[in-house]
Amino acid sequence: MTDERHAVPVYFACISRGKLFYNERKYKDAIDMFTHAIRIDPTDATAYLWRGASFNLLQIHHQAILDFNRSIHINPMCSSSFHWRGDSYRALNHYDKTFESMTESARLDPSDAVSLNCAGQALARLNRFSEAVEMYNLSIRVEPHAYAYNNR
Repeated sequence: MTDERHAVPVYFACISRGKLFYNERKYKDAIDMFTHAIRIDPTDATAYLWRGASFNLLQIHHQAILDFNRSIHINPMCSSSFHWRGDSYRALNHYDKTFESMTESARLDPSDAVSLNCAGQALARLNRFSEAVEMYNLSIRVEPHAYAYNNR
């Protein structure tokens, strides 16, 4: 058997183990698994997204953003990559970029009330209050029980 025949099952095993570690909040172990998956297949956005999410939760935001950017480059239709990137930008107080990422996430997934709410929060931080209220209103229209009511 060649290494290529082993690569696919190993890749999926790394992704699965990485997600298990992530769910157990063992983010460093998750990063190791996703990094191994990336070495096997650097063209799949999944490992970059999950590794970025792990970096984000470890508050290593610059590295997380690099992974989200790579995930977006590979799969520009993945709303989760935009949402997580926006979350990292928010942690770094880059509210313009937070707004851009969150609105793109919501554009790709029109049911994503959370991204709309986060975009509203970014606008409020930028002192663009009337626009923030509109964003909160959009969030509430998408999800009538949204916590955006607390922000209006």
